[in-house]
Order: sequence, then C-alpha cells, then structure tokens
Amino acid sequence: MKKNVFIGLTLIFLGLLNNAMAQAKYSGFVQSIDIRDYQGKKFTFSTLTKYESSNQMIGFAACYDDQGRFLENHLGDEPAPMDDNAWRALTLSGKIHKKGIKLLIGVLCQDAGEYYLDNLQLTIKGDKNDAPILVNGTFEDLDSGLSAFMCLSKEDSTALVKEPNHENNHILKLTVNGESTAIGRNNKVGKQVKVNGINLYYETYGEGEPLLLLHGADMSIGSFSSIIPTLAKHYKVIALDTRGHGKSTEDGRKLTYELYAEDVNAFLDKLGIEAVNVLGWSDGGNTGLVLAMNYPDKVSRLATMAAILYNDKTSVDTKINKLLEKQIEDLESRTLNEREEFSLRVKKSLQSEPNISPAALSKINCPTLIMAGEHDYVKEAHTKLIAKNIPDATFIIFDGTGHNALTEIPQRFSETVLNFLEKR
Repeated sequence: MKKNVFIGLTLIFLGLLNNAMAQAKYSGFVQSIDIRDYQGKKFTFSTLTKYESSNQMIGFAACYDDQGRFLENHLGDEPAPMDDNAWRALTLSGKIHKKGIKLLIGVLCQDAGEYYLDNLQLTIKGDKNDAPILVNGTFEDLDSGLSAFMCLSKEDSTALVKEPNHENNHILKLTVNGESTAIGRNNKVGKQVKVNGINLYYETYGEGEPLLLLHGADMSIGSFSSIIPTLAKHYKVIALDTRGHGKSTEDGRKLTYELYAEDVNAFLDKLGIEAVNVLGWSDGGNTGLVLAMNYPDKVSRLATMAAILYNDKTSVDTKINKLLEKQIEDLESRTLNEREEFSLRVKKSLQSEPNISPAALSKINCPTLIMAGEHDYVKEAHTKLIAKNIPDATFIIFDGTGHNALTEIPQRFSETVLNFLEKR
C-alpha cells in the first residue's frame, strides 16, 4: 500500500478538524508502521514536546485496513499548561484495531508556530522485542534523518536542529506556517500599547462590560484559551500578556506584583477604562489582589483562582517549591537565551513574592470571589485566609480539580465566574 494513500485520508481527517475548529489550523508529524503483529493489543505512544503555551499539541494515531480504509483514530489529551517553551511529556494510549494493517502515529499541532519534538517511542503491551518500533525516534541517526516520518501539510516544514542543553544532541523542529489565529497569538485581534516604558500585548474578544484576564507566571494569554470563548459571549474579554510574558516586552526592572499592578493600572488608563471586572489565575490572581488594594476604583469585581499572599510552607505545597528550586538550578547551570533569562528572573521572584499582609486585604472594597482546586498546590487553609480577610468575599473550592481548574473543568469554572459576575 502506498504511503500517500494514508496521507490523503489523514488530510481529510485534518480537514474535518479544521472545519470543526475554524479558529485554528491543524498540522501534524507522523510515522507509518505495519501493525499486523500487534492487532488487538494495547499501545502507548510518548514523546517530549516544546512549544508556546498559546499553541496546542496532542498525540494522534490513525488505523487503516488492508485496503487503506480508515478504521479508527485515537486522540490524546492536551498536557496541562506549562511555562512557555518548556519541555513537557506527551502520551497517548489505546488499543490497536483487530483488523488494522497500518498505523499512522505521531502528533497533531494546533495553529501556526514552531514545535519541537524528541524521544518518540511506541510500546506494545506484551511485545518482547527490545528493538524500537519507531525508526529514529531520538533523531540521532543522521543517515536515516526524517525519511521514516511524514509532515501532514505540504505548507509546513521539518528539520533536525541541535539542542546542546537537551539530553540528546538533535531534536525535530516542525514549523507550521500560516497566519496565527490562536488565542494568545491572534494577529486579527491582537494589539500593543506602550505603558511604563514597555509594550503590553493584549487581545479583545466579545462585547459588553469589560472583563480583564490576568495569567500566571511564565504563561501567556493562551492559558485562558479554554474559557475565553464562553466568557466572550457575555463580556468584552480583554486578555493581557503581563510584562515580559507572551508578546509583551519588559525593561529589566525587578519583578514584583506591585509593578505588575502598576502596569495594569496604566494599561487601563491607556485604554480609557475607568473600572473593570478582573479574573486572575495563579500569579494573575496575586496581581488582581494588589490591583484591587492599590487602585480600588479600577476594579468593579475581582475573581481569583489559586492566588497566594506569600510563599512559605503554610501557603504552598513544599513539593512545588522544591520543583521551583530544581528549575532554577537547571537554568543557572547552562547558557541561556533571552527568553530563558527572563524565565529565570520570574522563577526567582516566585521565591520571595508576593508579600501581602492578610490585614491589608481589608482595603479591597469590591465584590470578590476567591477560588482554588481541591488538589491545588495552594493550601486550602491559605485560600480560606484570603477570603476571610476580604470583606464579604465568596469562597469556593472546586472538587476533584487542582491548580489548573480552568483547563480541567472549563465549563464549570466559567459558569462559576459568570454567576459571580452577574450577581447584583
């Protein structure tokens, strides 16, 4: 059977995806393997990936019979949001169709941008053969190169590039071309304004009363992509990249939440917005608290998810701070590019910021919703402390979720925020 038969069928599948998700373009990178020896067996595909948080990547497998007819596909889950351009593990598990002959397996990418891959592995439960099933999944065989792989769009390009700070010398760079329309890199709605000597990037969706979204540390507007479409049906959503994050610039000043809040205040002045509803997630919640304290007239209503007043063992799970220390040590051990240098500064700031006194929260005079997840690394007692010290604050813990409730339960989270904002 010819390889292009499978490519054609997969491109049809991608076309259906693109029609269903009109705001984004899908592309992908796969390898075709013979699966006659694995029919009916369970499989696991894994890879390391790196890309901007405003984009998405999932594991993908498509199974075909001996006539090249599509039988079924498997789509993985999007990894939890992480730092921009940080390596993350991606996995996909499933069961091979009992009539399957060929399997296209790899990744699907959503929207234009640069994606990096390494250590592609496929394992079959019960298979005793030690030889790798995928050809050159580590990309270290330069003679083989990318000959065993396929890019699912002729518009896009692939190349092997060196990554000296990674565990392997070579990784795959997949460039998905075209105009980006993903939330966080949407050229059609994105704008920049100059405030406090820096350029702040923002995107606006929907109409009505303004709702400002503030993301977490080392994140960007794209971290809100799962809830913006719902929120934009009711509000004029203004999603902001804070200084140095996403597409916003920075000027080297010490990173504090007072500075972030000062930026936001100047940003609102620049847009001519007298008062705004604010939804802050994680570090964005910290900024929201400081904004409501220092510029009370600017905040109509405040909702925070997983905010903290200070970083110590009473507020945050010790595992997170140990992970933070490890990330800092790793960055300090090697030569960094400009983005990594800023990420190091952000991570160091997290060790000593914020510094908010519980008593100071009494300055907040707007309706406030304080939220966290049941399994959040922000301790529930600390979240309760925040709510207790804000006059008439509403306190909610989302059952069964963690720090990433926005992506874990986007509908329930959005409904909770909307119900709060619409309560008069």
